[in-house]
Amino acid sequence: MSDINLKKIREMREKFHQEANSIKSQIQLLQTQLIQCKERVRVYEELLVGEMTSPGDMTPDTTDPFHSGHVVKRSSLFVSRSTRTTKAEMSRRKNILVSILQEQGSMQPRDLLPLASEAIGTEVESHHLRAILRRFDEIFEAKEEHGVWGLTEFGQSLHSMEDSEDSESNSA
Repeated sequence: MSDINLKKIREMREKFHQEANSIKSQIQLLQTQLIQCKERVRVYEELLVGEMTSPGDMTPDTTDPFHSGHVVKRSSLFVSRSTRTTKAEMSRRKNILVSILQEQGSMQPRDLLPLASEAIGTEVESHHLRAILRRFDEIFEAKEEHGVWGLTEFGQSLHSMEDSEDSESNSA
């Protein structure tokens, strides 16, 4: 047992411990570089496919590991959005919701959504329905029961005024 030099073993252990820590930090750096490279490839693929708005939308926000810490311009990945709903379309959707709530009474949005989608003729997303209900707060109101929406008194009178105008125009 006296042949074993404990000091030498401790030195070797420390040396390999430092080497292991060095390798760990190198691996972390390489993983970061790999993620950045994959992101660049994805951005370039999107540019080639045409999913991005334009190359002019490049913003500096990434450090380039290949150019000694210089900042590289990278896309902020704008997803193409559909156009805003026009005022006339919002009004049409409002009138459809008024007629549905007039016929069915107060409802929860999850029950109103399929009826609205069917009446409007396109798939209405829940946040679109919520936007209509909240935008026209003089017509729609959240009722006492949690999550239930209905017509205000003005909304009910508005619907009956539209019905009387329609009957007058049909009889003329």
